[in-house]
Amino acid sequence: MRPIPPLFDVVLLGTTGESWTLAGYERVASGALQQEFFLGQSWLVTPAPREDLGKAENEWARLAKMLAEVQQREK
Repeated sequence: MRPIPPLFDVVLLGTTGESWTLAGYERVASGALQQEFFLGQSWLVTPAPREDLGKAENEWARLAKMLAEVQQREK
């Protein structure tokens, strides 16, 4: 899965407490000369489910442990 490209010059347009509406632009390089274009976007952002956050936290902890083990072996 491709990561979501960053949104630049972000502005908060509104919030309902549970969701936020953001606006900004994405930079896209296209064509033979890789000319840069700016695409305006708006994003509706809502909280992730608690289960997903727990899974992500466990995965980060697992990867951090693996990294520490690799760094320790390289010493």
